[in-house]
Amino acid sequence: MKILGRLLLLMALLLAGCSSYVARVDPGRNLRTYQRYFVKTNLNDNHGIDARIARALQARGFQADYGHLTMLPRGTQAIVTFDDQWAWDFKTHLRYLRLEVQDARSEQACAAATFNGPAALTASLDDVIDRLLDELLNPKPDKKKKS
Repeated sequence: MKILGRLLLLMALLLAGCSSYVARVDPGRNLRTYQRYFVKTNLNDNHGIDARIARALQARGFQADYGHLTMLPRGTQAIVTFDDQWAWDFKTHLRYLRLEVQDARSEQACAAATFNGPAALTASLDDVIDRLLDELLNPKPDKKKKS
């Protein structure tokens, strides 16, 4: 029985280490300077991800709305789009989520963050969104030294 417990713990630790979060923000860009975000609805979304992203941004003190681009409010500074992938293994699991932020004026992408996780890892959708937004809004300084 002890061996089974240890084996299960080892498997859980190995699977937990397989998920990754990667973020890229254009040099010199600070997403905290944007105060009004709009999350573009994805027609393939069956999990309300657009509303969840908007709520997570609002919880951080930003103005955030979501919907189709035809509903884009005036004064929007940044548009958030997303792509998600799910797996089913007796339960639906988030496998992949990518957030991309575009400057509303230039319509150019300026930041992106991606979650990749194994189907066996039961990561909460809200936790993944929070982590991706933290990665985008609080980027780690580049460790490369300029010469």
